[in-house]
Amino acid sequence: MSDPTAMLHEFGTYLNWVEGKGRKPSEEDVDNFIEKFLSNLSFVFTPEAGSGYLIQTAYRRDVNGERLYSVSSYSQAVKEIKPLLMAKITEVHGRVSDHNDPYNFQTKPMTIEDYALYYAKELQAEDEYISLQGTDRRNHKAYQKAVKEVQKIKYRISQYMQKVLPFILRNTMHHSLALVTYSTATGPNKNINKTTSEGNKIILNDEDDLANFLSSDLAASELRSVFWTPTETGRGLKMGVINIDNPAKLPIKAMLSSIKKIHKIMNFDLGHPCIIMYTGNSWQLWFGMNEREAIANFREMQDYLKVSLYSVGEFDKEKAIDQLRPFLDLKKNAPGEMIRSFFSLHYPTNNKPIKEHTGKAAIPVAPADLESFNPAKDAHPEEVLANFDVYSSYVAAFYDKVQIGQDYESEGETEATPECLRLDKQHKDASALKAIYKPDEYTQVEYRNLAAVLADEKKVYAHPIARGVLAVLVYDPRGTSTPPGMSSQRNRRGRVVTEKPRSYYVLSNGTVIYDDYICRDLERVCLANKIKQAVLVGRISMIDSYGNEEGETETRNALIRTEGINPIDARTMRFTINRASIVNSQPVPIEIMNDQMKVFSAKRIVPSSYFEFTEPVGMKLKKRFMDLVRTRASGAMMVEGEEKYLIKSTRTLNATIVGMDTTGRAFESNEIPNVLIAVAKPSSKHGAEYIIVAKAQIALKKEDRITLRMLVEGEDKNNLIPAPRGVEGVIFAEPSIVVEISYDDVTPQSYDNFTLHFTSGGRFRPTASARISQRLINAKVIQIKEDLDHRKPTHISARQEELLSFSRSTSKQDSLLGALPNPSNPLPEFIKRNPAFFGVPDSLTSYVGGYPDEQGYMQGGRRVEIPLLDSSKSPRYLGEKLPAELDKSFNRYRKDLPGHKSFVDVDSLVKTGTPANFRVTDLGWEYNNAIDDAFGMGQDGNAVTKMDGAISPIKSYAEVMNEIHFDTNKEQSMEDTKVLPYTFNEVVGDPNSEDPNRRSYDKAYREAFILSDKMLKKALQPLKLGKAEQESITQEILNNPPVKADIWQQKVDLYIEEFNKWAALPEPKEGWENYAIGMFVTWEVPLLEKERLLRAATNKYELTEQEVSLIDSQYADPPTEELFDLILSDLYEVPDNDDELQESVV
Repeated sequence: MSDPTAMLHEFGTYLNWVEGKGRKPSEEDVDNFIEKFLSNLSFVFTPEAGSGYLIQTAYRRDVNGERLYSVSSYSQAVKEIKPLLMAKITEVHGRVSDHNDPYNFQTKPMTIEDYALYYAKELQAEDEYISLQGTDRRNHKAYQKAVKEVQKIKYRISQYMQKVLPFILRNTMHHSLALVTYSTATGPNKNINKTTSEGNKIILNDEDDLANFLSSDLAASELRSVFWTPTETGRGLKMGVINIDNPAKLPIKAMLSSIKKIHKIMNFDLGHPCIIMYTGNSWQLWFGMNEREAIANFREMQDYLKVSLYSVGEFDKEKAIDQLRPFLDLKKNAPGEMIRSFFSLHYPTNNKPIKEHTGKAAIPVAPADLESFNPAKDAHPEEVLANFDVYSSYVAAFYDKVQIGQDYESEGETEATPECLRLDKQHKDASALKAIYKPDEYTQVEYRNLAAVLADEKKVYAHPIARGVLAVLVYDPRGTSTPPGMSSQRNRRGRVVTEKPRSYYVLSNGTVIYDDYICRDLERVCLANKIKQAVLVGRISMIDSYGNEEGETETRNALIRTEGINPIDARTMRFTINRASIVNSQPVPIEIMNDQMKVFSAKRIVPSSYFEFTEPVGMKLKKRFMDLVRTRASGAMMVEGEEKYLIKSTRTLNATIVGMDTTGRAFESNEIPNVLIAVAKPSSKHGAEYIIVAKAQIALKKEDRITLRMLVEGEDKNNLIPAPRGVEGVIFAEPSIVVEISYDDVTPQSYDNFTLHFTSGGRFRPTASARISQRLINAKVIQIKEDLDHRKPTHISARQEELLSFSRSTSKQDSLLGALPNPSNPLPEFIKRNPAFFGVPDSLTSYVGGYPDEQGYMQGGRRVEIPLLDSSKSPRYLGEKLPAELDKSFNRYRKDLPGHKSFVDVDSLVKTGTPANFRVTDLGWEYNNAIDDAFGMGQDGNAVTKMDGAISPIKSYAEVMNEIHFDTNKEQSMEDTKVLPYTFNEVVGDPNSEDPNRRSYDKAYREAFILSDKMLKKALQPLKLGKAEQESITQEILNNPPVKADIWQQKVDLYIEEFNKWAALPEPKEGWENYAIGMFVTWEVPLLEKERLLRAATNKYELTEQEVSLIDSQYADPPTEELFDLILSDLYEVPDNDDELQESVV
């Protein structure tokens, strides 16, 4: 076993990232770390893109050239490492968490046996698995893998149901329910469950019933779906349902068009509140009653819908098939009929299903999203869970409109609507306000300095702060702290009574509000949980229909409205708990704060999430805070450790002023009032567009406020321009100055923001259409920037704030998916077979997004490059990393796991090619398409001939035919000749091992290469030679000149040949040096030029044979008896110092 010290150090870094996510490490974290740590695809990895954590892999070498962890085999390394890492977690955290991260699991309902059979096929062991029985089958690898996968899926579904169940049940209170369960051991239950164990209907009427249900066997881990009955009698209808089915198998585009038409007719033409549901497999449209039509019963509703929708579809299934139209099924409106609730999963209701079930979630789809909606991604439980706040707010808005659920009904009758009252007098000394932290009780920290300021903290608890108005929510049934003058009406046993409120909340300015929906939620929760008294600190915020918190200003205005609080506005308000200060007259310790706040969770009361961080606190906390800011979840966080800290995301940007607020007192003075500030975005039509992103307050000295007013208005107020028709309370002005703006955050939702531009005549005017974008929160002008120029868009660029996004699409505001991450599933590009290609590209081109047309071809989408092996380099689609092309099969080869494997030699990557490609693989011709082999020389031949750039591709069919009829193909021969010298250096594998279906390499070649490499290393070991052996070797070296000289001379020949071709070209022409550099390696050119000149000089001045003969005849020695010695002396003469030469070589 290798020394684990370096590996444990890297694992410590990985654990810091896990804890920075606000959770304890789990076995899944250990498996993920091992998977990436033992990967030979790179030397470092990051656990999450943009996390800032870089972790070295086992293949990284230290200063001594040693790997961090020596890996003999993947499976052996896992056996060594995993126990160490599990023990490390237990040592630090006490136990290993059972947490499983969200992942893209298979949603289709499947039992353990179904999964086991699937994995057996994947492992190519189907027959073997089927032949086994009992314990042998359960011990099979496929079954064990299936058990592990099912456990993960059950955990994730349980997390999903825990989140969505309270919402489902609160909005179906006082209605009969039916439960769909599914066992991963036996499959679907025999029938849907409509009764309790006592045989009663399942109906929840209050929070007590809800709490009992959630803790009962009915809400066990097998629960997958909830159905409910909108009406038992068919009278007094509040809503209806249109099932939109497709028995005629119409194209998707045609169905979506029909759904849009139905929504338009019901919503825009007839005035019904509507919501579209994707059930997990098909579509429904739910609608409420309008103010014009009184629909008394089910029969009237059927007639009404048939008259209204006859032009869109058929109401008979067979007729719909015959006429090729959608089938509009109205049976779900009959008395006692049950419909699937929103957020239920699409599972079979009995053990004999007649249709395919997907396991997808029943979710709302906005009309603007129908074309872009992707069920496989958008309706996946993980995606819905991640964005549940958005989806649930959208659905809750519909329930509020039709007045169904907890707030609107009791057992058979309507509860008195909350009056949403407010005391006239402010109670700034209210005892409840003592629970709010005062500024001197905490330290305000800029997020940039977070790591340094909290460096000494050992352990802290932190929670994000919601956007909204600071308030204290109180439950006090005894009235010991209740301000005087409050009373409310309640329905008690069938009659309305007036009583003293049990709950209220106080805003930070002393305003007291009571008897609204939030207060009633608190009362219900406290009664159900037997809580006698509670003081909760948090924020009141209005929520739009997409789940986004409205700004503090909008919420405050609704709460202090002169006419009183509008009950319709009150329905959209939510109280986010930041801290449970007191429960049952006792302060709540910070260590149990998270669990205590969850007790108060209700329809309009939401607890914050508390995170626990240990050393190094600062780094982990900063990472978590920046994640919250980037996702627009929050712009502030409260931290409690040895001290208390308020962290804010306050930042600055440069902008210009394009308008002033005329409604305040400041406008009447000579000082600058609140201003409209704008940033610039390049425009192909207008050059630059000035987009208003905030109304900013002025945080300047008095003299600067006066100066800024003068600069904005200009001399004689020439900068002021008329406001567009219908715009009041604002006067516009041409940009004249750049100011620095401080702001706390960016709104999560988008608005229609006013946009202006300079016309061709130089006038500053509004553009024809507004830009949709976010706005800055709590913006303030803090400095005049006279060194910057408002006429330069780069000085006031919209890109200064990455969270600001801009669009002209008016449908974006109506899009439910607009607030969610985007991307789509990859569609592989078809590659035609061409044997003249070789090399497997390191990435493959695919397209994501779009939709299939009637012929099955994809329309729209965008092009992406999918890596062959390394998923960390994959592009994102729908917020998730796309898997690498060979992600699973290559990992099977690397880990030596059973199943289909793909062999790719990662060291054979050629990065200089276009595209970069792997030379050594066992992949088929479909993948080998990187390099076009014009002369059929193979990848090695091309690697050689590409050096001189002399390959000239054949240009036409006639040229090919001419080459065939030549006695000798000179061009081909020339290219082949370049390859020949290199073939002698090739390492050859066993030719019998080559697979005929593969290209030039396979695994046997790789093994032969490794064996040859070992033999070469062995041969390079120094040997002790005797004197005789040394003399023999020396003589061989002297008698065998290096082959490199011959190769160089060939290069010189080619150089001279090209020079002669160039010389024959007509003038004007490119200089020879530039011409040569384009064909030969740069460093070779000057040397080759010397060789050319040397040869030219030699040819010009070398003596002819006649001249040599003349010299020999004139200077020959007199003939002697040693005539033959004289003739051969030049060839066989041995130097006089021959012995010395041999000694020096030895």
